[in-house]
Amino acid sequence: MKKITLVLLLVSAGCSSSQELRVTSYRTVESAEAAPWPSGCLVTVESKTQRVVGVYGVPCDHIQIGDLAIFNHKGDSVFWVNNAPYSVKSAQAK
Repeated sequence: MKKITLVLLLVSAGCSSSQELRVTSYRTVESAEAAPWPSGCLVTVESKTQRVVGVYGVPCDHIQIGDLAIFNHKGDSVFWVNNAPYSVKSAQAK
């Protein structure tokens, strides 16, 4: 009974991280790589099942490897990291 309760508790708490997107790399970019901005921060976020690359028109000052990325709705073309909106440039399943 204790094992069943523990499993239910872990599942309800969201311990399944297969869909959780985390920042795995970032770098400052300019020109075409930063479009539609003149310069910006190019970020790669990954989960166990997908990889998404996005860009936002600010320097990479407030981002770190491991930061959580969130899509507000399935199919959105923008994800959020530390309250900054990153436009999706590419996405692929793993």
